[in-house]
This record gives sequence, structure tokens and C-alpha cells, in this order.
Amino acid sequence: MTTLGCCRELLNGKEGDNFGCAGYCVPPMYRDGLAAAMEKMCESRRRRIRMGKSGQARTKAYYRHERMISEYRKLYREVEEAYGRDWI
Repeated sequence: MTTLGCCRELLNGKEGDNFGCAGYCVPPMYRDGLAAAMEKMCESRRRRIRMGKSGQARTKAYYRHERMISEYRKLYREVEEAYGRDWI
């Protein structure tokens, strides 16, 4: 995965996240780095399984649909309190 957006956070987590590494980040357009990361993944089934479980656990904990909706509602309430309903 490339280092664009929140990819690193998805793979490595934030501070205090103990789920473990879920993949490798490489800079965009860095073919050699991407190839090396893919080779590492191909070399070890155990690593793929471990990283997959880490990614699944992180996703369940932080990226659930319900949580996203809740966070957006919270944001909308904050904007409404700060600017009123007719701020658009």
C-alpha cells in the first residue's frame, strides 16, 4: 500500500493501537519498494495470516459503519452549534 492518505494509519494503527502491523507502506511510484514488499508477503504464509488478522481486528475496532455515522453526526452537531442551522 502507498503512503497516501491514511494508509499508514490503517496498516500500523495510531498511538496506543496494539493490533500489530497489517501490511507494508511504500512511497507512491516506488516500484522497487512495492516489489520488495510484495516479495515479503509472498515469502511467508504465517506473516500474511498474522497481518490479515491484525488488519481485521483494527478495522472492526476503528472503522465500523456505525462508528463512522456516529462521528459524522457528532461533527454536524458541532457545526450546527457553532454556526446555526442556516450556515450554508
